[in-house]
Amino acid sequence: MADQIIAPLALLLFLIFLGFLAIYIGELDLWIIILLVAMLAATDFANSVRDSMNRTANNGNGGNSGKQTPNA
Repeated sequence: MADQIIAPLALLLFLIFLGFLAIYIGELDLWIIILLVAMLAATDFANSVRDSMNRTANNGNGGNSGKQTPNA
């Protein structure tokens, strides 16, 4: 449960840090790199959340909930 609180907070703090860094240095090339890094971090976070939700919905065992399927 704690990771569901800490992970978004960590992403937010990372993005704030990147924003301050870009503003402080102020170079266009750095802005481009920081934008790409921020998009990658947000995408990775979204994928992790989606995977976590899928594992929770599937009881963490590949989606079959421990039920055997009959052979045809």
